[in-house]
Amino acid sequence: MARISCDVAHCEYNCGGGCRLSVISVEGSDAYAHDETLCDSYTDNSESGCVNCVPEDCACQNSEIECDAEECKYNEDFRCNADRVSIGENDACTCSETCCRTFSLK
Repeated sequence: MARISCDVAHCEYNCGGGCRLSVISVEGSDAYAHDETLCDSYTDNSESGCVNCVPEDCACQNSEIECDAEECKYNEDFRCNADRVSIGENDACTCSETCCRTFSLK
């Protein structure tokens, strides 16, 4: 389980810089750098309108991360074992514009 920090302002699940999801999916099976990964759980908040959240809604303190970035040192059997994970980019408007900043090559 990891603590998620999210800078993706347009994501429906962003809650004050955290994530309301208890499980997210990071893609990038061929990634060798953080900018070759993406948060597959991203959903643009314009698709469902503005979402208000309160800290109690935020799962960011205890989230599971499914990860297929095989070359990341934190990937263990397709699960992220990092204590803290940072998802970005702030101006992302699609899933493919996001990334896992915590990615670190083995």
